Amino acid sequence: MREKIESFADQLCARSIAAVGTMSQPRKAAGPIADSYWVRPNHLAAGEYPGSPDESKAGEKVQRLLRAGVTFLLDWTEEREPLISYEPLLQSEGTRLRSSERPSRRR
Repeated sequence: MREKIESFADQLCARSIAAVGTMSQPRKAAGPIADSYWVRPNHLAAGEYPGSPDESKAGEKVQRLLRAGVTFLLDWTEEREPLISYEPLLQSEGTRLRSSERPSRRR
């Protein structure tokens, strides 16, 4: 299963890199949180980091994701990025929402 997820993540990354600059005004359905969109409506969303320095704002983002039916987050942030972890908020929601860090690239 991990290999399938890694392959899927690599394919998404390659497609997004290939698409950069090819769309003058992309038409994307608004996603469950600000600066997000549905890649495949109601099945796959992409967007900004769902955390926030303000815990109440981060909590609202997590709640909006849950209300939209999101059940899994793939965290593409890197250690060097100064972002506050949203993992405690996910844990408070029990098993309804899971996350995973970006799979490491095999070379």
